[in-house]
Amino acid sequence: MRSLAIIALLALLLMPCIAEPESIITGSYNISFDLGLPKDAYTIDVKDPKETESLSGKKEIVYSLGIQSELDPDQVAAFSMTEYVEEQPVASASPSKMEDAMETLFPSSARIASRNIDGKNGVIAEYSAKDMTVYTVLYYPNAYLIATMMSTYPWDEGTLSMLKTIHVEKINETS
Repeated sequence: MRSLAIIALLALLLMPCIAEPESIITGSYNISFDLGLPKDAYTIDVKDPKETESLSGKKEIVYSLGIQSELDPDQVAAFSMTEYVEEQPVASASPSKMEDAMETLFPSSARIASRNIDGKNGVIAEYSAKDMTVYTVLYYPNAYLIATMMSTYPWDEGTLSMLKTIHVEKINETS
């Protein structure tokens, strides 16, 4: 009986340390993900949506959030989305075309791969910068929205979990 009470006490003490998915609403989007880390191991800074204008004069809205490790100041992640008024033809690009585009943006030493992200075609680049590994992700949740993610969290300690669980959903605006 005593060992059962000890196990129950340990379970209660460990509950706050268990990783939980995040669900963040910004503008008309719900962004959910799971870093696979305890919630007290990081903080999230969500920016208000920002309306801006592209170089070509078209309206766009930028949504962004930043994640900062509470344990290691070099471990950060950022997720950003840009919503366009017009459909983006590149949103339906093949994985190989997306890889080609990423190869022009990153150093030749970068490893680039296609992968399914949030149920869509996406691409990820892994490269070194200032003695740390950086992961950069690009995908289109829909034809009007481009999403990018950058992470310096180790692959198996935050980045992979976020990559596998990221989900963007447009929510109905009711007012």
